[in-house]
Amino acid sequence: MRILFLSCFVFSFSFLSAQVSTHTLVHNGLTREYKLFTPSGYNPGDSLPLVINMHGWMRTHDDQMDKTKFNDIADTANFFVVYPQGTVDTLTGLSGTHWNAMFGTGVDDIGFLSSLIDELYWSHGIDLSRVYSTGFSNGGFMSYTLACELSDRIAAIAPVSGAMNFVQQGLCNPGYVAPCLHIHGTSDNTVPFTGTNIYLGIIFLTEYWAGLNNCDIIPGISIVPNSNLFDLCTATINSHDNCNDSAEHLLYIVQNGGHQWPGSSNNNILNGPTCKDFDASEVIWEFFRKYKHPNPRPVILTSIDEMQEEIEIYYDNSNLYFEENIRQLEITDLLGRSIISRSNLNNNYLPVRLESTNVYIITTISRSGVKEVQKIFISE
Repeated sequence: MRILFLSCFVFSFSFLSAQVSTHTLVHNGLTREYKLFTPSGYNPGDSLPLVINMHGWMRTHDDQMDKTKFNDIADTANFFVVYPQGTVDTLTGLSGTHWNAMFGTGVDDIGFLSSLIDELYWSHGIDLSRVYSTGFSNGGFMSYTLACELSDRIAAIAPVSGAMNFVQQGLCNPGYVAPCLHIHGTSDNTVPFTGTNIYLGIIFLTEYWAGLNNCDIIPGISIVPNSNLFDLCTATINSHDNCNDSAEHLLYIVQNGGHQWPGSSNNNILNGPTCKDFDASEVIWEFFRKYKHPNPRPVILTSIDEMQEEIEIYYDNSNLYFEENIRQLEITDLLGRSIISRSNLNNNYLPVRLESTNVYIITTISRSGVKEVQKIFISE
């Protein structure tokens, strides 16, 4: 029996009291924060889909949660939504957060988000064949980046008011082409529909992505019912069909739409009209739920032998061994249920039965009063 440290940091689990929990993950020396929505129907052992939902430039995970209202859909449809937090934009020196979607800011967001998928696999058993990415503006750029650079992990993408820059396009060579639903307003003044000298125009981008999957380049066109006569917008759908693996590549064109998330009531009115004829979040999930990755990359455990110098706790099927300076120790499962709790420890071991292939939380307090929380995985 082996014990593998998945992480070593303080974080919070609140499945029993709330559906949204805040966590941290250390990647490349940076402590990164993310919020996770767990549906009320989730039971430990379930293998549920995951939607990665990324905020725009200079925004936060809380903003994206409020804007998209994805939690309501996830609770009904029974899937996880993770809202990762970007980092300070070191390229411009501004204080706002960003995603490094091939912008050269030096932050390894690709590695961070890949590690986040691993983290959620071990902690919540997500279905690796049903990992999806959506995002607004800069988060939409990052969704294209993930589809290019993590093509063995992302089953489908849905960028909103984002695009793909020319650097991304030049480096993109996906082994699996993720089906894509793109939503964009023609009056978007932040990420113009016609493109710039930095990134592709949206029509060309959609045709390019559809071409990667051998879809029909000439799209079919349908009209979204104009259910709201006061939103100053209408919408049509360009559908590139007959793709490889029965995929679809869709473009929702919002005529006169601004830099907005359609259907949201939490948009900035200064960014132009918000289309109310459809709800972007509902449309995105209906698109995502049709797709599974045909060959997702498995999560590979690091050999315990490579980590011996970091190991402070050891398990041998019947006893948990630890450093002698531990005064208090508690083991809980991922739902916060106590497995064992001991104070005033006089020995450096504790008799306990831990099941293999399970994840546990171990909280220790040293004799000097230092508290540490560790997440461990018991492997066979």
